[in-house]
Amino acid sequence: MADRSSINVAEFLGKQLETASPDLLREMIKMFAEALMGADADNVCNAAYRERSDEPTNSRNGYRERPWDTRAGSIELRVPKLGHDSCFPDWLLGRRTRTEQALISVVATAYLLGVSTRRVQTLVQTLGIEKLSRSQVSEMAKHLDVQVQSFRNRPPDAGPYTYLWIDALVVKVRQDGRTQNVSVMLATAVNHDGQRDPGPRHRNRRNRRRPVGVPARPGRSRPVRGAAGNQRRAPRPDERAGRGASQAVPEAIGAANHRPVT
Repeated sequence: MADRSSINVAEFLGKQLETASPDLLREMIKMFAEALMGADADNVCNAAYRERSDEPTNSRNGYRERPWDTRAGSIELRVPKLGHDSCFPDWLLGRRTRTEQALISVVATAYLLGVSTRRVQTLVQTLGIEKLSRSQVSEMAKHLDVQVQSFRNRPPDAGPYTYLWIDALVVKVRQDGRTQNVSVMLATAVNHDGQRDPGPRHRNRRNRRRPVGVPARPGRSRPVRGAAGNQRRAPRPDERAGRGASQAVPEAIGAANHRPVT
């Protein structure tokens, strides 16, 4: 029997973003790939874009559009143009599958655990790019973090939701110099159009705040249980709220007797 606690969370989340949120994935991959190409062009020219250098080795001449086919769909990349020579990098042209997998992995990891300069630096090294400075990597990490936080804190505009699944997965994470259990809440909703909307959250033992329930409609409070228009079933008299993950899930989403997988 396979060890269910050994799941690669970043790989799993990457697949979820790939299928459930292709627009988000394309946008984040586009931003990150263009940032890498821009930093690479800066190194070739020995100067940042629209800046002068005492010892220029080349010059920037705007951008050109170049389609890039990925599993998340076609992405229109803005490739930097140089005064002489081409600037389409080998790491993006020659190893598309490897590059795409690396970008999806870092995007998924950033979505789940946050963005750090070290994670971005590891991605850059995986792609074989060795000339980027720490300041360039840090700047790319900041841009990626803005997009990640914007998506994670988005309002539930895709509602009302017809179905809502919530589960909890307890994983061991190295944090604050020690290994501790972290509960990863996995919430997946399906709206009337049949589109999935994933929303994982994580917290440790010191943070046991209840997650905010998803409203029936944006800007409106949820109807009471059993009210007209509410498709959730009424509770049975003999039902009792279980312990475990149900302590962290509000009653409004009907999570009685729900336990995390360890």
